[in-house]
Amino acid sequence: MMHRDGTGVFLGKRNTTSVSGGVGFIVNSTLLPKIQEIKFLNHRIAYLTFQVDRRLSCTVFQVYAPVADSDPEELADFYESLEEAYTACRSRYKLVVGDFNARIGPRQHTERFIGPHSMEPRNESGELLATLCESNRLWHMNSQFGKPSHRRWTHISPNKLHKHEIDHILANGKFVTDVSVVPSITTGSDHRLLRGNLHFNTKIARFEQVKRRKPPKRVLDPAVA
Repeated sequence: MMHRDGTGVFLGKRNTTSVSGGVGFIVNSTLLPKIQEIKFLNHRIAYLTFQVDRRLSCTVFQVYAPVADSDPEELADFYESLEEAYTACRSRYKLVVGDFNARIGPRQHTERFIGPHSMEPRNESGELLATLCESNRLWHMNSQFGKPSHRRWTHISPNKLHKHEIDHILANGKFVTDVSVVPSITTGSDHRLLRGNLHFNTKIARFEQVKRRKPPKRVLDPAVA
């Protein structure tokens, strides 16, 4: 669907057995020509791939995780489906963003990909999210940047008494230069807009691709040997 200002709006279907759920993308008109693929895997996971330059692409996974007190099997299925889709993706740059319904807290023990900054302790759903990050070398970008609590919380409870940081931005590299809530934008829901600033250093990315290539096997001519 195209908005009158040229913005592209792509929405998936909600779960037929629930009033909640559903994921989608709002794409600026300048980015629309660069889109290579949009796919909705289910009512909780979708991805959009766009061209960064002639050889490199970025895939953004948009997610809406089950709530913390959901059936454990439903939570396990969600993370299994997400990990399967993420692993199959061949883009150089990968982002996983959305409502994880999880409080991840600051880095614990030997964790590498979780940062030191958070506004609240980790809960059980946060353990699942942390495992996803560590297992797939995904940087949890919210926790990499020190922000005051009013620039961190992304969700407020119905009674307006409890504020939580449950929307997250994950990346397969440190090309996210800042993560912060934008308080000035009203979304009309109990969530606030979370913004991530991106910087793609394509020269370094192409150099790394060349380094990872295996040199062709050399076959010696027996007659010469």
